[in-house]
Amino acid sequence: MTMLRLFETDEERLEPTLQMPVAQPEPQPQPQPQPPASSGQTVSFGATPGSPGATSLVINVAFELALAKHKVCLIDFDFHSPNLLATLAQESITAGLVGAKRLLSQQRLTGDELNRFLMVLNFDGTKVSVLPGLGSPAKESTPLDIDSATALIALAKSQFDYVLIDVGDLTRNLEFSEGILKSVDFSFLICAADPIGVRRFLWLKQRLDETALESAQLIVNRVRESVLGSNPKRQLVDTLWRLANTEVCAFVPNDSLAFDQALLAGLPIQLLKKASPARHAVAMLVRQGILNQRSNLDWRMARHG
Repeated sequence: MTMLRLFETDEERLEPTLQMPVAQPEPQPQPQPQPPASSGQTVSFGATPGSPGATSLVINVAFELALAKHKVCLIDFDFHSPNLLATLAQESITAGLVGAKRLLSQQRLTGDELNRFLMVLNFDGTKVSVLPGLGSPAKESTPLDIDSATALIALAKSQFDYVLIDVGDLTRNLEFSEGILKSVDFSFLICAADPIGVRRFLWLKQRLDETALESAQLIVNRVRESVLGSNPKRQLVDTLWRLANTEVCAFVPNDSLAFDQALLAGLPIQLLKKASPARHAVAMLVRQGILNQRSNLDWRMARHG
């Protein structure tokens, strides 16, 4: 019977069997979540104390951009007087900012989830998406921290051509207001065209950080002779330059009839009173201050004040 030889020699028998090391796969780096790609522009609107008409201006700027075929999102960051939807006779049917804030705190807010919280307002085919604000005035000074707010804005910016932010009264929380002003592409301050409105603007400018005001532009709303006398624009230009070294970006005439009718109908003035001088002023602000477009007519109108 033939026996199977396992070792050739005694030395082979005593030599330990070598185990060849098995190559281990190198650990692959885990993909890190990437911030959303920025493609749109962000524009903030802040107001002096009082009621200078900022919310109505924000709404009409949004619809002016939408009429120019841009995709627009409007965010209500006015925590103490959230009236964007009420101005358009609408009621929130989504969780809005409250829902977005909850998912932000859980780091689960995505573009799809954000769209779920938006309301799309469609007037005669002109669409603007709105993120409704708080259901009632906030009891705390700032219910949303600036890091969460900027993350929300960046997410909206990745999906829209223009993201407009209504901050409301900038003095309610200076730290939050300054953070928003520094983080956006364009920022506008709105004051009323009367002695009290100008005084409130001067007070606001003293309180805000200079770096937050570097790119902010001033809009003077409700310009009228009845409270300032003849040539109110010239008076405002001279006074604001002399006392605050500030130029005026745009004057919006006091067209109370058009705004009252728009408020009654729950519509932007573009769709109700196309010939309104206030509407023309807002349209020029959008073309020149945001879209950076100037026609020959714009230049002639600017030259003649």
